[in-house]
Amino acid sequence: MNRWLLLVIALITLALLVNIYVPATASHEQSAFSGLAKVTNRSEIGKCIAPDRLQICWNRKSVMQFETNDPRLTGEATLIFNSIFTKLPYAGRMWGNFHLVSDGGSWDGTWKGLIDTQGNTRFVGVGQGRESYKGMAIRWTMEPSRPGWLAEMSVNGSIIPVHSPSRKR
Repeated sequence: MNRWLLLVIALITLALLVNIYVPATASHEQSAFSGLAKVTNRSEIGKCIAPDRLQICWNRKSVMQFETNDPRLTGEATLIFNSIFTKLPYAGRMWGNFHLVSDGGSWDGTWKGLIDTQGNTRFVGVGQGRESYKGMAIRWTMEPSRPGWLAEMSVNGSIIPVHSPSRKR
C-alpha cells in the first residue's frame, strides 16, 4: 500500500512540475524583425489580360531573398500574386500567398498590396509557422527601400506566439 501511495504522489508531483515548467519555458513574447527583401531573377509573369484601361493578372510568381535580423525570417520567399491595375495612371491592388523557407523551418501565409497613382507601394502580410516554427505567426509590412524601386524592399514585422485556447491553466 505504501509503495502505491508513494508512486501516486511521485506521479502527481511530476505532472505538476511538468505543467509548471513547460508553460514557463515557452516563448509567449512577440519579437520584432526588420531587413531587406530582394527580388531575384527567378520570376514568372503568369497570365494577364488588358480589357479597356485595366491590366488584370493572376498566378504571377516572384522569388525574393529575405535578409533580416532574425534568422527565422532569413531565406527564400516565393510570392504568388494577382493584381488589378489601371493603365494610366498606373495604380491598383495586389493580393496572393507566400511561402518563406529559412534554415529552421518555413512560413506560409497571405498578403495584399496597393500601388497608388504617385507610385507609392505598400504590402502587408500574415502567416503561420511550419516545422520548428509551428505555434508561431508573423505579421509583416514591405515597402520599397527607395521611391519607385521594387527590386529591393524594406521589410518589418513581428513574430507572435499562437496560444492554444483548448488548454486551461
